[in-house]
Amino acid sequence: MQARVELFSDSICEVAESPFWHNDALWWVDVNPGVLYRCSEAHGIIDTWQLGDRTGAVVPVPESPRAFYAAQQGGIHQLLIDGADCSLTLIVDPEPHLPNNRFNDGKLDSRGRLWAGTMSISLDPEQGALYKLEDRKSITKAVDAVTLSNGLAWSPDDTAFYYIDTTTRRIDIFDFDAAAGSISNRRCLRRCEEDWGNPDGMTVDSRGFLWVAFWGGSCVRCISPADGSVQNVIRLPCPNVTSCC
Repeated sequence: MQARVELFSDSICEVAESPFWHNDALWWVDVNPGVLYRCSEAHGIIDTWQLGDRTGAVVPVPESPRAFYAAQQGGIHQLLIDGADCSLTLIVDPEPHLPNNRFNDGKLDSRGRLWAGTMSISLDPEQGALYKLEDRKSITKAVDAVTLSNGLAWSPDDTAFYYIDTTTRRIDIFDFDAAAGSISNRRCLRRCEEDWGNPDGMTVDSRGFLWVAFWGGSCVRCISPADGSVQNVIRLPCPNVTSCC
């Protein structure tokens, strides 16, 4: 199937990341300068907020239209947006002993828990981790010895959790217990070919298929959850594709 690719916004970012739809608009961040963008689908109006630090992901809090999580270099913050203004309040910094680390990709599971992973800015091996934040305060480490924590996604039936540590070149799958918020039985769904680029962010569609962005690969690939086979490829006019939603 040939996909139709159109330019949605011509805003120039160093590293555009963490796209999500919220309140009839597309939101994303520019990681290094820590800028949050919002673009109305109907009007194409761009709004921006300065978040003051490297920001890997911004995730809306379901029960509040103005509240978000901001996963940053200094930890996980609560972000409140009030018109053109915003405020940040630290919730938790699980790695104060690793000042060279920052958070990267983050998403909510079906029960509203935030899952977000860290990485060393200089990509020091196995210095990061994947964390789970519950009740806006309780944080636990879910995966240790991570180098570049990236894509996160869940199967539509909530029984599987998918995860990418980019440097492993793998798309991994875990068993997921939605009630307990626990993952187990890690195994490799697909090892990505060297000439594909590096697996980055991802999402799951309504059929349970994975859509994986490839940094250095100029594309998003559709991966079968059954056997890891490639079902589709969307080519994009840029080399470094970070994520999709």
